[in-house]
Amino acid sequence: LRHAADPLQVTCSSSFAMLWLMPRLPRLHRNHPELEIKLIAEFQNVDRQGLQASGTHCAIRYDPIAYRALQAVDPMPETLMPVASPGYLASHGSLDTPAQLAGHTLLHDANAWDDIASGVEWQLWLDEVWGAALGQPAAGQQHFNLSTLALAAARNHQGVAMGRAALISEDLQAGTLVAAHPRQIRSSARYVFLSTHGQDPRVKVLLGW
Repeated sequence: LRHAADPLQVTCSSSFAMLWLMPRLPRLHRNHPELEIKLIAEFQNVDRQGLQASGTHCAIRYDPIAYRALQAVDPMPETLMPVASPGYLASHGSLDTPAQLAGHTLLHDANAWDDIASGVEWQLWLDEVWGAALGQPAAGQQHFNLSTLALAAARNHQGVAMGRAALISEDLQAGTLVAAHPRQIRSSARYVFLSTHGQDPRVKVLLGW
């Protein structure tokens, strides 16, 4: 009965919600049982007017955008590395050189962030690790509108996905996904915590957690 009249409304991408936030929510509830959250999965760009109109208290986004009209805190950078199932790598071979790309199917998050071309994360990795362009591998490419789907395809032995460290940690620990190449690079995008209700103590509690 002493809870706030409305829950703290938080929006973030489906992939971040399912693969990073959901496994950690029980700990949040144990530490802050008074914090009632309404979690909404979405990944489009946000602005001050949109947050206020929807009644959203805060949003978490993965992108390289410089937000100037919102209170923005960057709590977590992101790194990228190619991952696949152990079974896929056993049957398709390693990914040690650019020439070996031809024997693999590349799995893409086609909407890594708003208004960006599909394949951007693979291209970032190829540029930094090999100075190579993203061509057309002989085994083809598959595109998904959620990182969650690309990783699910990788778990099911369909190819190599470009994994974000925050989203693949559980899989790496369980062994359902393994590194197809050991090199990690810093992504040009990062996770950013956005709000217009800086005076709301619940926003500060969530950000601090």
